[in-house]
Amino acid sequence: MNNARQMMNARRLFCASICVAIVFSIGCQNELFSREEEISGPPTSTKDIGAFDPAANSDIAPKSLDDAVAEATAKGFIPPTYPTRSQISVAQVRSSALANNLDLRVVQFDPAIGVTAIDKELAKFEAVLNGAYTKNTTGVLTQLEEGSPTDSSSANLGVSVPLATGGTVTAGTLFNQFDTQSILAPGISPYQAGMQASISQPLLQGAGIRTNTASIRIAKYQGRIIDSRTKLQAIRILADAEKAYWNLYRASKQLEVRIRQYDVASTQLAQARRRVEQGLAPEIEVMRAESGMGATLEQVIITDNVLRLRQRDLKRFMNDPRLPVDSPTAIEPTTSAEPVSLRFDDQKLVADAMSGRMELLELELQLLVDAEQIDLARNAALPNFVVGYQYQFLGDDSSLGSAYGAMGDADGAIFTATATVPLGNEAAKSVISRTILTRLQRLASREARRQAITQEVLNAADTVENTWRRILAARLESVLAGRTFDGEKRQFDVGLRTSTDVLDAAARLADAQSREVDALAGYEISLIDLAFATGTTLGSSGIVLPDSINPASVR
Repeated sequence: MNNARQMMNARRLFCASICVAIVFSIGCQNELFSREEEISGPPTSTKDIGAFDPAANSDIAPKSLDDAVAEATAKGFIPPTYPTRSQISVAQVRSSALANNLDLRVVQFDPAIGVTAIDKELAKFEAVLNGAYTKNTTGVLTQLEEGSPTDSSSANLGVSVPLATGGTVTAGTLFNQFDTQSILAPGISPYQAGMQASISQPLLQGAGIRTNTASIRIAKYQGRIIDSRTKLQAIRILADAEKAYWNLYRASKQLEVRIRQYDVASTQLAQARRRVEQGLAPEIEVMRAESGMGATLEQVIITDNVLRLRQRDLKRFMNDPRLPVDSPTAIEPTTSAEPVSLRFDDQKLVADAMSGRMELLELELQLLVDAEQIDLARNAALPNFVVGYQYQFLGDDSSLGSAYGAMGDADGAIFTATATVPLGNEAAKSVISRTILTRLQRLASREARRQAITQEVLNAADTVENTWRRILAARLESVLAGRTFDGEKRQFDVGLRTSTDVLDAAARLADAQSREVDALAGYEISLIDLAFATGTTLGSSGIVLPDSINPASVR
Protein backbone atom coordinates (compact mmCIF):
# COMPACT_ATOMS: atom_id res chain seq x y z
CA MET A 1 0.00 0.00 0.00
CA ASN A 2 2.81 2.39 0.89
CA ASN A 3 4.61 1.57 -2.35
CA ALA A 4 1.46 2.29 -4.37
CA ARG A 5 0.94 5.61 -2.56
CA GLN A 6 4.59 6.60 -3.17
CA MET A 7 4.28 5.67 -6.82
CA MET A 8 1.12 7.81 -7.18
CA ASN A 9 2.81 10.79 -5.50
CA ALA A 10 5.81 10.43 -7.78
CA ARG A 11 3.55 10.48 -10.85
CA ARG A 12 1.76 13.60 -9.60
CA LEU A 13 5.09 15.34 -8.99
CA PHE A 14 6.31 14.36 -12.46
CA CYS A 15 3.15 15.72 -14.13
CA ALA A 16 3.32 18.94 -12.12
CA SER A 17 6.97 19.45 -13.16
CA ILE A 18 6.05 19.06 -16.84
CA CYS A 19 3.21 21.61 -16.52
CA VAL A 20 5.51 24.14 -14.83
CA ALA A 21 8.12 23.70 -17.58
CA ILE A 22 5.52 24.26 -20.30
CA VAL A 23 4.15 27.43 -18.66
CA PHE A 24 7.68 28.77 -18.19
CA SER A 25 8.60 28.17 -21.83
CA ILE A 26 5.44 29.99 -22.99
CA GLY A 27 6.29 32.98 -20.81
CA CYS A 28 9.84 33.15 -22.21
CA GLN A 29 8.52 32.90 -25.77
CA ASN A 30 6.28 35.95 -25.33
CA GLU A 31 9.39 38.09 -24.78
CA LEU A 32 10.39 37.40 -28.39
CA PHE A 33 7.31 39.16 -29.76
CA SER A 34 7.31 42.42 -27.80
CA ARG A 35 5.63 45.37 -29.59
CA GLU A 36 8.41 47.70 -28.45
CA GLU A 37 11.21 45.47 -29.71
CA GLU A 38 13.68 47.35 -31.91
CA ILE A 39 14.39 46.06 -35.41
CA SER A 40 17.21 46.89 -37.76
CA GLY A 41 16.53 49.17 -40.73
CA PRO A 42 17.14 52.62 -42.18
CA PRO A 43 17.43 55.29 -39.47
CA THR A 44 14.99 57.67 -41.20
CA SER A 45 12.03 58.54 -39.00
CA THR A 46 8.57 57.64 -40.28
CA LYS A 47 6.76 60.09 -37.98
CA ASP A 48 8.70 63.35 -38.00
CA ILE A 49 8.30 65.56 -41.09
CA GLY A 50 11.35 67.69 -41.68
CA ALA A 51 11.31 71.35 -42.71
CA PHE A 52 13.12 72.87 -45.70
CA ASP A 53 14.34 76.43 -45.33
CA PRO A 54 15.23 77.83 -48.80
CA ALA A 55 17.26 80.73 -47.38
CA ALA A 56 19.30 78.47 -45.11
CA ASN A 57 20.03 76.06 -47.98
CA SER A 58 21.12 78.79 -50.38
CA ASP A 59 24.82 78.99 -51.29
CA ILE A 60 24.62 82.77 -51.55
CA ALA A 61 23.14 85.40 -49.27
CA PRO A 62 19.48 86.14 -50.05
CA LYS A 63 19.06 89.27 -52.18
CA SER A 64 15.94 91.41 -52.55
CA LEU A 65 14.26 91.91 -55.92
CA ASP A 66 15.13 95.63 -56.09
CA ASP A 67 18.80 94.96 -55.37
CA ALA A 68 18.91 92.17 -57.93
CA VAL A 69 17.31 94.37 -60.61
CA ALA A 70 19.77 97.20 -59.90
CA GLU A 71 22.72 94.83 -60.12
CA ALA A 72 21.47 93.25 -63.36
CA THR A 73 20.95 96.70 -64.89
CA ALA A 74 24.48 97.73 -64.01
CA LYS A 75 26.17 94.53 -65.25
CA GLY A 76 23.91 93.81 -68.19
CA PHE A 77 22.60 90.40 -69.26
CA ILE A 78 25.06 87.61 -69.97
CA PRO A 79 23.66 84.83 -72.19
CA PRO A 80 24.00 81.31 -70.75
CA THR A 81 27.16 79.45 -71.65
CA TYR A 82 28.30 75.85 -71.16
CA PRO A 83 32.09 75.61 -70.82
CA THR A 84 32.15 71.79 -70.96
CA ARG A 85 30.31 70.04 -73.77
CA SER A 86 30.01 66.46 -74.93
CA GLN A 87 28.82 65.62 -78.42
CA ILE A 88 26.31 62.77 -78.56
CA SER A 89 24.55 61.18 -81.54
CA VAL A 90 21.21 59.40 -81.44
CA ALA A 91 22.98 56.09 -82.13
CA GLN A 92 25.15 56.62 -79.05
CA VAL A 93 22.05 57.36 -76.99
CA ARG A 94 20.46 54.10 -78.11
CA SER A 95 23.62 52.12 -77.40
CA SER A 96 24.18 53.69 -73.98
CA ALA A 97 20.56 53.19 -72.91
CA LEU A 98 20.70 49.56 -74.00
CA ALA A 99 23.85 48.96 -71.96
CA ASN A 100 23.37 51.17 -68.90
CA ASN A 101 19.74 52.19 -68.40
CA LEU A 102 18.66 51.37 -64.85
CA ASP A 103 15.04 50.66 -65.75
CA LEU A 104 16.23 48.20 -68.40
CA ARG A 105 18.47 46.52 -65.83
CA VAL A 106 15.46 46.08 -63.55
CA VAL A 107 13.32 44.35 -66.19
CA GLN A 108 16.19 41.98 -67.06
CA PHE A 109 15.54 40.22 -63.74
CA ASP A 110 11.99 39.30 -64.76
CA PRO A 111 12.94 36.56 -67.29
CA ALA A 112 15.27 35.00 -64.71
CA ILE A 113 12.44 34.96 -62.18
CA GLY A 114 10.24 33.29 -64.80
CA VAL A 115 12.89 30.61 -65.37
CA THR A 116 12.87 29.77 -61.65
CA ALA A 117 9.11 29.17 -61.84
CA ILE A 118 9.62 26.71 -64.73
CA ASP A 119 12.44 24.96 -62.87
CA LYS A 120 10.20 24.61 -59.84
CA GLU A 121 7.48 22.87 -61.85
CA LEU A 122 9.98 20.57 -63.57
CA ALA A 123 11.39 19.60 -60.19
CA LYS A 124 8.09 18.18 -58.96
CA PHE A 125 8.96 14.85 -60.67
CA GLU A 126 12.31 14.57 -58.91
CA ALA A 127 12.90 11.52 -56.73
CA VAL A 128 12.77 12.04 -52.96
CA LEU A 129 14.77 10.14 -50.35
CA ASN A 130 12.59 9.32 -47.33
CA GLY A 131 13.77 8.08 -43.97
CA ALA A 132 12.18 7.67 -40.57
CA TYR A 133 13.03 6.23 -37.17
CA THR A 134 10.51 5.58 -34.39
CA LYS A 135 11.24 4.65 -30.79
CA ASN A 136 8.24 3.50 -28.77
CA THR A 137 9.02 3.66 -25.06
CA THR A 138 6.61 3.36 -22.15
CA GLY A 139 6.90 5.72 -19.22
CA VAL A 140 9.85 5.40 -16.82
CA LEU A 141 7.56 4.94 -13.86
CA THR A 142 5.58 2.25 -15.67
CA GLN A 143 8.75 0.35 -16.49
CA LEU A 144 9.85 0.53 -12.84
CA GLU A 145 6.41 -0.63 -11.75
CA GLU A 146 6.39 -3.61 -14.11
CA GLY A 147 10.01 -4.40 -13.46
CA SER A 148 10.96 -4.98 -17.16
CA PRO A 149 11.34 -2.82 -20.32
CA THR A 150 8.56 -2.85 -22.89
CA ASP A 151 10.20 -0.91 -25.76
CA SER A 152 10.10 -1.22 -29.54
CA SER A 153 11.78 0.61 -32.41
CA SER A 154 11.41 0.75 -36.18
CA ALA A 155 13.10 2.49 -39.13
CA ASN A 156 12.69 2.74 -42.87
CA LEU A 157 14.64 4.23 -45.75
CA GLY A 158 13.42 4.51 -49.32
CA VAL A 159 13.14 6.50 -52.50
CA SER A 160 9.85 7.89 -53.80
CA VAL A 161 9.49 8.75 -57.48
CA PRO A 162 6.48 10.85 -58.59
CA LEU A 163 5.04 9.67 -61.89
CA ALA A 164 3.81 11.83 -64.74
CA THR A 165 0.57 9.85 -64.57
CA GLY A 166 -0.12 11.26 -61.10
CA GLY A 167 0.96 8.22 -59.12
CA THR A 168 3.94 7.54 -56.90
CA VAL A 169 6.38 4.61 -56.84
CA THR A 170 8.31 3.91 -53.63
CA ALA A 171 11.06 1.38 -52.97
CA GLY A 172 13.21 0.91 -49.89
CA THR A 173 14.16 -1.07 -46.82
CA LEU A 174 12.76 -1.30 -43.29
CA PHE A 175 13.28 -3.06 -39.95
CA ASN A 176 11.33 -3.47 -36.72
CA GLN A 177 12.69 -4.47 -33.32
CA PHE A 178 10.40 -5.73 -30.56
CA ASP A 179 11.72 -5.75 -27.02
CA THR A 180 8.83 -7.20 -25.00
CA GLN A 181 8.31 -10.50 -23.27
CA SER A 182 4.63 -10.62 -24.12
CA ILE A 183 5.29 -11.29 -27.79
CA LEU A 184 8.01 -13.95 -27.96
CA ALA A 185 9.94 -16.10 -25.55
CA PRO A 186 11.80 -14.46 -22.64
CA GLY A 187 15.35 -13.27 -23.31
CA ILE A 188 14.91 -12.98 -27.09
CA SER A 189 15.07 -9.61 -28.89
CA PRO A 190 13.45 -10.39 -32.24
CA TYR A 191 14.08 -8.37 -35.41
CA GLN A 192 12.00 -8.10 -38.56
CA ALA A 193 13.69 -6.63 -41.65
CA GLY A 194 13.50 -6.63 -45.44
CA MET A 195 12.61 -4.66 -48.57
CA GLN A 196 9.33 -3.11 -49.65
CA ALA A 197 7.92 -1.55 -52.82
CA SER A 198 4.64 0.25 -53.37
CA ILE A 199 2.73 2.11 -56.04
CA SER A 200 -0.32 4.36 -55.82
CA GLN A 201 -2.22 5.74 -58.79
CA PRO A 202 -5.29 8.00 -59.06
CA LEU A 203 -7.72 6.86 -61.72
CA LEU A 204 -9.95 9.94 -62.12
CA GLN A 205 -9.06 13.17 -60.34
CA GLY A 206 -5.36 13.97 -60.78
CA ALA A 207 -4.81 11.15 -63.27
CA GLY A 208 -3.16 11.40 -66.65
CA ILE A 209 0.05 12.78 -68.09
CA ARG A 210 -1.60 15.88 -69.55
CA THR A 211 -3.16 16.82 -66.22
CA ASN A 212 0.04 16.40 -64.23
CA THR A 213 2.21 18.24 -66.75
CA ALA A 214 -0.24 21.14 -67.14
CA SER A 215 1.56 23.19 -64.49
CA ILE A 216 4.79 22.90 -66.51
CA ARG A 217 3.09 24.16 -69.66
CA ILE A 218 1.47 26.99 -67.70
CA ALA A 219 4.85 27.97 -66.24
CA LYS A 220 6.37 28.00 -69.73
CA TYR A 221 3.51 30.11 -71.08
CA GLN A 222 3.92 32.52 -68.20
CA GLY A 223 7.66 32.59 -68.84
CA ARG A 224 6.98 33.68 -72.41
CA ILE A 225 4.53 36.26 -71.09
CA ILE A 226 7.32 37.66 -68.91
CA ASP A 227 9.65 37.68 -71.92
CA SER A 228 7.08 39.58 -73.98
CA ARG A 229 6.61 42.13 -71.19
CA THR A 230 10.37 42.52 -70.89
CA LYS A 231 10.69 43.12 -74.63
CA LEU A 232 7.84 45.62 -74.57
CA GLN A 233 9.43 47.47 -71.67
CA ALA A 234 12.79 47.49 -73.47
CA ILE A 235 11.18 48.92 -76.62
CA ARG A 236 9.44 51.58 -74.54
CA ILE A 237 12.67 52.53 -72.74
CA LEU A 238 14.61 52.81 -76.01
CA ALA A 239 11.81 54.84 -77.57
CA ASP A 240 11.73 57.17 -74.56
CA ALA A 241 15.52 57.55 -74.73
CA GLU A 242 15.34 58.56 -78.39
CA LYS A 243 12.48 60.95 -77.63
CA ALA A 244 14.62 62.47 -74.87
CA TYR A 245 17.36 63.05 -77.47
CA TRP A 246 15.03 64.85 -79.86
CA ASN A 247 13.51 66.87 -77.04
CA LEU A 248 17.06 67.96 -76.18
CA TYR A 249 17.66 68.74 -79.86
CA ARG A 250 14.50 70.89 -79.87
CA ALA A 251 15.50 72.77 -76.71
CA SER A 252 19.07 73.30 -77.96
CA LYS A 253 17.98 74.71 -81.32
CA GLN A 254 15.30 76.88 -79.74
CA LEU A 255 17.86 78.35 -77.35
CA GLU A 256 20.03 79.20 -80.37
CA VAL A 257 17.03 80.94 -81.94
CA ARG A 258 16.33 82.98 -78.80
CA ILE A 259 19.98 83.94 -78.37
CA ARG A 260 20.03 85.17 -81.99
CA GLN A 261 16.90 87.16 -81.23
CA TYR A 262 18.67 88.68 -78.22
CA ASP A 263 21.71 89.49 -80.37
CA VAL A 264 19.44 91.21 -82.91
CA ALA A 265 17.90 93.26 -80.09
CA SER A 266 21.39 94.21 -78.84
CA THR A 267 22.42 95.28 -82.34
CA GLN A 268 19.21 97.26 -82.71
CA LEU A 269 19.89 99.06 -79.42
CA ALA A 270 23.40 100.00 -80.59
CA GLN A 271 22.03 101.29 -83.89
CA ALA A 272 19.31 103.28 -82.11
CA ARG A 273 21.86 104.93 -79.82
CA ARG A 274 24.06 105.78 -82.79
CA ARG A 275 21.18 107.39 -84.66
CA VAL A 276 20.19 109.37 -81.56
CA GLU A 277 23.77 110.59 -81.12
CA GLN A 278 23.80 111.63 -84.77
CA GLY A 279 20.54 113.51 -84.29
CA LEU A 280 18.70 111.30 -86.79
CA ALA A 281 16.18 109.92 -84.25
CA PRO A 282 14.52 111.08 -81.03
CA GLU A 283 15.60 109.86 -77.57
CA ILE A 284 12.55 107.62 -77.27
CA GLU A 285 14.03 105.40 -79.96
CA VAL A 286 16.64 104.21 -77.46
CA MET A 287 13.91 103.50 -74.92
CA ARG A 288 12.00 101.46 -77.48
CA ALA A 289 15.12 99.40 -78.29
CA GLU A 290 15.87 98.84 -74.59
CA SER A 291 12.29 97.75 -73.96
CA GLY A 292 12.40 95.34 -76.88
CA MET A 293 15.73 93.95 -75.71
CA GLY A 294 14.30 93.33 -72.25
CA ALA A 295 11.38 91.45 -73.78
CA THR A 296 13.77 88.89 -75.33
CA LEU A 297 15.43 88.06 -72.00
CA GLU A 298 12.52 86.06 -70.64
CA GLN A 299 12.47 83.80 -73.71
CA VAL A 300 16.20 83.13 -73.35
CA ILE A 301 15.84 82.33 -69.65
CA ILE A 302 12.84 80.03 -70.17
CA THR A 303 14.46 78.19 -73.08
CA ASP A 304 17.73 77.78 -71.18
CA ASN A 305 15.89 76.22 -68.24
CA VAL A 306 14.05 73.83 -70.58
CA LEU A 307 17.41 72.84 -72.10
CA ARG A 308 18.84 72.01 -68.67
CA LEU A 309 15.81 69.85 -67.84
CA ARG A 310 16.03 68.01 -71.16
CA GLN A 311 19.74 67.35 -70.62
CA ARG A 312 19.04 65.70 -67.28
CA ASP A 313 16.29 63.61 -68.86
CA LEU A 314 18.67 62.30 -71.50
CA LYS A 315 21.46 61.70 -68.97
CA ARG A 316 19.09 59.63 -66.86
CA PHE A 317 18.10 57.44 -69.81
CA MET A 318 21.72 57.00 -70.92
CA ASN A 319 23.12 56.46 -67.40
CA ASP A 320 26.60 56.93 -68.85
CA PRO A 321 29.26 56.92 -66.09
CA ARG A 322 30.97 59.81 -67.90
CA LEU A 323 27.75 61.85 -67.91
CA PRO A 324 25.92 61.39 -64.58
CA VAL A 325 22.70 63.27 -63.98
CA ASP A 326 24.45 65.78 -61.72
CA SER A 327 27.25 66.40 -64.20
CA PRO A 328 27.67 70.06 -65.33
CA THR A 329 28.74 68.85 -68.79
CA ALA A 330 26.27 69.92 -71.45
CA ILE A 331 25.20 67.44 -74.11
CA GLU A 332 25.44 68.72 -77.66
CA PRO A 333 23.30 66.67 -80.08
CA THR A 334 25.15 65.90 -83.31
CA THR A 335 22.46 64.00 -85.21
CA SER A 336 20.35 66.59 -87.01
CA ALA A 337 16.76 66.15 -88.09
CA GLU A 338 16.57 65.18 -91.76
CA PRO A 339 12.89 65.03 -92.66
CA VAL A 340 11.77 63.46 -95.93
CA SER A 341 8.37 63.08 -97.51
CA LEU A 342 6.92 59.64 -96.75
CA ARG A 343 3.73 57.78 -97.55
CA PHE A 344 2.73 54.58 -95.77
CA ASP A 345 0.48 51.63 -96.58
CA ASP A 346 -1.89 51.72 -93.63
CA GLN A 347 -3.00 48.11 -94.02
CA LYS A 348 0.59 46.84 -94.06
CA LEU A 349 1.43 48.87 -90.96
CA VAL A 350 -1.58 47.45 -89.14
CA ALA A 351 -0.66 43.90 -90.19
CA ASP A 352 2.91 44.41 -88.95
CA ALA A 353 1.58 45.72 -85.65
CA MET A 354 -0.71 42.71 -85.21
CA SER A 355 2.25 40.35 -85.59
CA GLY A 356 4.81 42.46 -83.72
CA ARG A 357 3.02 43.98 -80.74
CA MET A 358 3.95 42.24 -77.52
CA GLU A 359 0.60 43.08 -75.94
CA LEU A 360 -1.18 40.80 -78.41
CA LEU A 361 1.39 38.04 -77.92
CA GLU A 362 0.87 38.28 -74.17
CA LEU A 363 -2.87 38.03 -74.64
CA GLU A 364 -2.59 34.96 -76.88
CA LEU A 365 -0.33 33.26 -74.34
CA GLN A 366 -2.74 34.11 -71.54
CA LEU A 367 -5.55 32.49 -73.55
CA LEU A 368 -3.48 29.29 -73.70
CA VAL A 369 -3.03 29.49 -69.93
CA ASP A 370 -6.80 29.90 -69.55
CA ALA A 371 -7.40 26.77 -71.65
CA GLU A 372 -5.09 24.78 -69.37
CA GLN A 373 -6.83 26.17 -66.29
CA ILE A 374 -10.21 25.05 -67.66
CA ASP A 375 -8.92 21.50 -68.20
CA LEU A 376 -7.49 21.43 -64.67
CA ALA A 377 -10.76 22.69 -63.20
CA ARG A 378 -12.74 19.99 -65.01
CA ASN A 379 -10.33 17.32 -63.81
CA ALA A 380 -10.57 18.60 -60.23
CA ALA A 381 -14.35 18.16 -60.40
CA LEU A 382 -14.02 14.39 -60.95
CA PRO A 383 -14.33 11.92 -58.04
CA ASN A 384 -11.10 11.10 -56.25
CA PHE A 385 -10.45 7.36 -56.76
CA VAL A 386 -6.99 6.02 -55.88
CA VAL A 387 -5.69 2.46 -55.97
CA GLY A 388 -2.49 1.26 -54.34
CA TYR A 389 -0.42 -1.88 -53.98
CA GLN A 390 2.40 -2.64 -51.53
CA TYR A 391 4.60 -5.71 -51.36
CA GLN A 392 6.96 -6.43 -48.46
CA PHE A 393 9.80 -8.98 -48.80
CA LEU A 394 10.55 -9.62 -45.09
CA GLY A 395 12.36 -11.94 -42.73
CA ASP A 396 12.55 -12.20 -38.94
CA ASP A 397 15.17 -13.55 -36.55
CA SER A 398 17.05 -12.82 -33.35
CA SER A 399 19.43 -10.25 -34.92
CA LEU A 400 19.18 -7.59 -37.61
CA GLY A 401 21.66 -9.24 -39.95
CA SER A 402 20.04 -12.67 -39.70
CA ALA A 403 16.63 -11.06 -40.24
CA TYR A 404 17.83 -9.65 -43.58
CA GLY A 405 19.28 -13.05 -44.41
CA ALA A 406 15.91 -14.68 -43.75
CA MET A 407 14.00 -12.43 -46.17
CA GLY A 408 11.16 -14.35 -47.75
CA ASP A 409 9.98 -15.99 -44.55
CA ALA A 410 7.43 -13.28 -43.74
CA ASP A 411 6.34 -11.76 -47.06
CA GLY A 412 3.14 -9.77 -47.30
CA ALA A 413 1.11 -7.77 -49.82
CA ILE A 414 -1.45 -4.99 -49.32
CA PHE A 415 -3.94 -3.71 -51.89
CA THR A 416 -5.88 -0.51 -51.18
CA ALA A 417 -8.62 1.39 -52.95
CA THR A 418 -10.04 4.69 -51.71
CA ALA A 419 -12.77 6.84 -53.16
CA THR A 420 -14.05 10.32 -52.35
CA VAL A 421 -17.16 11.50 -54.18
CA PRO A 422 -18.49 14.98 -53.32
CA LEU A 423 -22.26 15.25 -53.07
CA GLY A 424 -23.39 18.18 -55.19
CA ASN A 425 -19.84 19.30 -56.15
CA GLU A 426 -20.95 22.95 -56.43
CA ALA A 427 -17.54 24.34 -55.45
CA ALA A 428 -15.79 22.56 -58.32
CA LYS A 429 -18.55 23.55 -60.74
CA SER A 430 -18.22 27.21 -59.75
CA VAL A 431 -14.46 27.03 -60.41
CA ILE A 432 -15.13 25.65 -63.89
CA SER A 433 -17.62 28.43 -64.59
CA ARG A 434 -15.19 31.09 -63.39
CA THR A 435 -12.32 29.84 -65.55
CA ILE A 436 -14.53 29.65 -68.65
CA LEU A 437 -15.92 33.15 -68.06
CA THR A 438 -12.39 34.49 -67.54
CA ARG A 439 -11.35 33.10 -70.93
CA LEU A 440 -14.44 34.53 -72.64
CA GLN A 441 -13.67 37.91 -71.06
CA ARG A 442 -10.12 37.74 -72.34
CA LEU A 443 -11.33 36.86 -75.83
CA ALA A 444 -13.47 39.99 -75.80
CA SER A 445 -10.53 42.08 -74.57
CA ARG A 446 -8.41 40.70 -77.42
CA GLU A 447 -10.72 42.25 -79.97
CA ALA A 448 -10.71 45.54 -78.05
CA ARG A 449 -6.90 45.44 -77.92
CA ARG A 450 -6.67 44.85 -81.66
CA GLN A 451 -8.97 47.77 -82.30
CA ALA A 452 -6.92 50.03 -80.01
CA ILE A 453 -3.68 49.01 -81.73
CA THR A 454 -5.19 49.68 -85.15
CA GLN A 455 -6.20 53.14 -84.04
CA GLU A 456 -2.77 53.78 -82.53
CA VAL A 457 -1.00 52.79 -85.77
CA LEU A 458 -3.25 54.88 -87.97
CA ASN A 459 -2.94 57.87 -85.64
CA ALA A 460 0.85 57.57 -85.64
CA ALA A 461 0.98 57.38 -89.45
CA ASP A 462 -1.26 60.45 -89.78
CA THR A 463 0.90 62.30 -87.25
CA VAL A 464 4.00 61.66 -89.38
CA GLU A 465 2.30 63.06 -92.49
CA ASN A 466 0.82 66.03 -90.65
CA THR A 467 4.15 66.85 -89.00
CA TRP A 468 5.74 66.87 -92.46
CA ARG A 469 3.13 69.45 -93.51
CA ARG A 470 3.93 71.47 -90.36
CA ILE A 471 7.60 71.51 -91.37
CA LEU A 472 6.72 72.85 -94.83
CA ALA A 473 4.44 75.51 -93.38
CA ALA A 474 6.99 76.53 -90.72
CA ARG A 475 9.79 76.74 -93.28
CA LEU A 476 7.69 78.96 -95.52
CA GLU A 477 6.74 81.12 -92.54
CA SER A 478 10.42 81.45 -91.56
CA VAL A 479 11.42 82.52 -95.06
CA LEU A 480 8.67 85.14 -95.25
CA ALA A 481 9.35 86.36 -91.71
CA GLY A 482 13.06 86.71 -92.59
CA ARG A 483 12.20 88.81 -95.62
CA THR A 484 9.92 90.99 -93.53
CA PHE A 485 12.63 91.47 -90.92
CA ASP A 486 15.19 92.48 -93.56
CA GLY A 487 12.69 94.96 -94.98
CA GLU A 488 11.95 96.48 -91.60
CA LYS A 489 15.70 96.97 -90.94
CA ARG A 490 16.17 98.75 -94.25
CA GLN A 491 13.17 100.96 -93.49
CA PHE A 492 14.65 101.74 -90.05
CA ASP A 493 17.99 102.71 -91.58
CA VAL A 494 16.28 105.43 -93.65
CA GLY A 495 14.11 106.58 -90.74
CA LEU A 496 10.78 105.16 -91.93
CA ARG A 497 10.40 102.56 -89.14
CA THR A 498 10.99 102.58 -85.40
CA SER A 499 12.92 100.12 -83.26
CA THR A 500 9.61 98.66 -82.13
CA ASP A 501 8.77 97.70 -85.72
CA VAL A 502 12.17 96.08 -86.22
CA LEU A 503 12.03 94.14 -82.93
CA ASP A 504 8.46 93.00 -83.62
CA ALA A 505 9.61 91.63 -86.96
CA ALA A 506 12.58 89.96 -85.23
CA ALA A 507 10.23 88.38 -82.66
CA ARG A 508 7.97 87.04 -85.42
CA LEU A 509 11.03 85.61 -87.19
CA ALA A 510 12.22 83.95 -83.94
CA ASP A 511 8.74 82.52 -83.32
CA ALA A 512 8.61 81.13 -86.86
CA GLN A 513 12.06 79.57 -86.52
CA SER A 514 11.11 78.14 -83.13
CA ARG A 515 7.99 76.55 -84.65
CA GLU A 516 10.13 75.09 -87.43
CA VAL A 517 12.50 73.55 -84.89
CA ASP A 518 9.51 72.20 -82.97
CA ALA A 519 8.12 70.66 -86.15
CA LEU A 520 11.48 69.07 -87.04
CA ALA A 521 11.83 67.46 -83.61
CA GLY A 522 8.15 66.49 -83.68
CA TYR A 523 8.69 64.73 -87.01
CA GLU A 524 11.47 62.56 -85.58
CA ILE A 525 9.40 61.80 -82.49
CA SER A 526 6.40 60.87 -84.64
CA LEU A 527 8.57 58.31 -86.47
CA ILE A 528 9.56 56.86 -83.10
CA ASP A 529 5.89 56.63 -82.12
CA LEU A 530 5.06 54.91 -85.41
CA ALA A 531 7.82 52.36 -84.88
CA PHE A 532 6.59 51.73 -81.33
CA ALA A 533 3.03 51.31 -82.59
CA THR A 534 4.22 48.49 -84.86
CA GLY A 535 6.20 46.83 -82.06
CA THR A 536 9.65 47.81 -83.35
CA THR A 537 12.36 50.40 -82.78
CA LEU A 538 13.41 53.09 -85.23
CA GLY A 539 16.41 52.25 -87.41
CA SER A 540 17.55 50.15 -90.31
CA SER A 541 18.84 47.25 -88.18
CA GLY A 542 17.33 45.37 -85.27
CA ILE A 543 18.44 45.35 -81.63
CA VAL A 544 19.37 42.31 -79.57
CA LEU A 545 18.52 42.66 -75.89
CA PRO A 546 21.19 41.78 -73.30
CA ASP A 547 21.03 38.33 -71.71
CA SER A 548 18.97 38.06 -68.57
CA ILE A 549 20.40 37.14 -65.17
CA ASN A 550 21.30 33.47 -64.69
CA PRO A 551 19.27 32.24 -61.67
CA ALA A 552 22.01 29.76 -60.71
CA SER A 553 24.52 32.60 -60.31
CA VAL A 554 22.74 34.03 -57.26
CA ARG A 555 22.55 30.83 -55.24
